[in-house]
Amino acid sequence: MLVKKITSRYCNRMNQSHYLSNLTDLEFNLFHLFNLDNILKNDKYKGMDKGTIKSILDEVNRLATEELGETFKDELFDLPYLDEASKSVLLPKELKDSFNRYLEGGWNSIGIKEELGGTSAPQILLWAINELLVGANPSLYLYITMMNFANLLHEEGNSMQRDLAKLMFDNNWCATMMLTEAEAGSDVGAGRTKATQKEDGSWSIVGSKRFITSGDHDLSDNIIHFVLARPQGAGPGTKGLSLFIVPKFLINEDGTLGRRNGVYASGLEEKMGIKYSATCEMQLGEKEECIGYLLGDKHDGIKQMFKIIEGARMMVGVKAISTLSTSYLASLKYAKERVQGFQISDVNRINGQVAIVNHQQVRHDLLVLKAFSEGLRSLMFLTASIQEEILSEPDNESLHSLNNLLLPILKGYGSELSYRLIGEKALPIFGGSGYTKDWPLEQYLRDAKIDTLYEGTTNIQANDLFFRKVVKDGGVGLYALLERINKREIYPDDISKEVSTFRECLNIYEKVVEHMVGLTIESKNRPEILEHLTSLTNKFLFFTGELIVGWLLIESYALSVEFNLDNKIQKSKLINVKVFQEEVLSKFSNNISSLNQDSSYSTDLFNYNF
Repeated sequence: MLVKKITSRYCNRMNQSHYLSNLTDLEFNLFHLFNLDNILKNDKYKGMDKGTIKSILDEVNRLATEELGETFKDELFDLPYLDEASKSVLLPKELKDSFNRYLEGGWNSIGIKEELGGTSAPQILLWAINELLVGANPSLYLYITMMNFANLLHEEGNSMQRDLAKLMFDNNWCATMMLTEAEAGSDVGAGRTKATQKEDGSWSIVGSKRFITSGDHDLSDNIIHFVLARPQGAGPGTKGLSLFIVPKFLINEDGTLGRRNGVYASGLEEKMGIKYSATCEMQLGEKEECIGYLLGDKHDGIKQMFKIIEGARMMVGVKAISTLSTSYLASLKYAKERVQGFQISDVNRINGQVAIVNHQQVRHDLLVLKAFSEGLRSLMFLTASIQEEILSEPDNESLHSLNNLLLPILKGYGSELSYRLIGEKALPIFGGSGYTKDWPLEQYLRDAKIDTLYEGTTNIQANDLFFRKVVKDGGVGLYALLERINKREIYPDDISKEVSTFRECLNIYEKVVEHMVGLTIESKNRPEILEHLTSLTNKFLFFTGELIVGWLLIESYALSVEFNLDNKIQKSKLINVKVFQEEVLSKFSNNISSLNQDSSYSTDLFNYNF
């Protein structure tokens, strides 16, 4: 592939990676806020200690910033294209080189089951690593992350499929999740892809799929597709769907690759962001037979696929949060270097021009970016820590409910807030330069927008949060969350005002939840109330996310004092609490009042005849 001609100014700038990580805050979350030392006492993590973890993070950080970040910029190399001769999507050599450097370090083995040859690691460490990788190169990461589908194949598969999982890991095969169809969209249960069983027990799959991330490429010799399809004679809706394993190349008994299977990319989406990620339209069984294998020999497709979907939603939230963090750090770096204007208090202009970090509005925007990027990072680690607890207590339904509650918040609130802050706070610090391709902010914004859309839009996450994770769950997950929030009784004196305000906000929030649940109960007799409730769930998602982030920021400062950490860290965590007070808590009661309005509120608005 030929490198496109770019300016020498941009070449010089790209010699320094676009990606700026925050290892200090990562380690604060790992070792103080979520007590990784205690998790490492588990026998399955023997051989890992604090020193080992820091070495791992340092090396992954080096890989991310120095090597993977080199192929981030979507103006540098030729984009993926569909080669008619090989009927495959081809990627630029440079992206494949980055992928190979990731494999050479053995990083694909962390988090893979030991039975497959991988290395067990705590969930919070895995997501710390993922933050570094996806922040440095989100397009490349989307190929990397689906390699861990080998775990699901081993967990859910029959004996032959467990052998296939081992082949996946040993041969570095990539994977896809195929559920979206053009006509169905987010209505997965409306999918039309069909599966007909053959005499040998395999299945013939016929249909088409759309928006398939990494649907085809030449990074690995084979791709294992996880395809939702409806077996012949199965009922309608999601309950009638089953999950099938569909290899790009069929596999011989000795593990070698056989002939090409009938699953092909028929087109590539032209996207505004993450352009090196091949998003494909896929045809199955259109021109030649497409053979699939029922996962685990059981028709439990939507439940099996949701194990993938939940991981994907977590990944999307982490991707957005990581992009927000590097946006903040890039803005801070620029603000310290960019000299422009006089400080407004220097009325006689005797001190000369100053770096824009000295201007009040720039400082305000930087503080907002700092507080929310660090607060959202803690939300990521909170969710990962609950998943770690589930591994130790798999039968604890309260933990499962809490994890289910947090996922739509992390994905929906995390992605929506990150996108807004990058556009509203980070990019304007660069002024007009932020709108150019000379700086990474414009691509950060484009790459981050998809996070609010795929794996379920923010509206879908909001409805899922309220109707399923609060109402249908009976509040189990929410009560578990509130119990953790209310656990600490003593806080440092210098945040007593903020803690008092936070508790008032929490009380208001609980009353709002009771009101909205009451409306849901009333909707059994008045179904039209549901229309009103769906207009409120987005706000409910945001208010819930804000409270969790506020709690985590307050808890972070309390722990920094409790552990007597470096004074710089304590000041950093204190300023986050103060910023959150001004930006959120001081306005919370007025803002959330809209959720307590009577259900007739939306009648005129939503009866408008477009």
